[in-house]
Amino acid sequence: MSLAAHLIDRVESEVLGVVLVKILRKLIDAMKSGFARCMESFGFRRARMVVGQAVVFGCVGARSWADDLGFVRYLTFIEVNSPIGWGVQS
Repeated sequence: MSLAAHLIDRVESEVLGVVLVKILRKLIDAMKSGFARCMESFGFRRARMVVGQAVVFGCVGARSWADDLGFVRYLTFIEVNSPIGWGVQS
């Protein structure tokens, strides 16, 4: 991949371009940490649930929390470090 990136500025074959994008996507996913995967699988879902509850209780400004990466990271951190039996079941 590194050599191809240095030698080729543009992929002319659409089929090759699609295959390269799929390979790169798999490589990026493989290099993610366990915490990043947990954020994707749990953190964003949990943030939407918390935002929904906050809005029901009248906190309209909470809608922006769902997109706040720091908030999602916080919720994931709390979940990952909770005692066994209290957290996400993998």
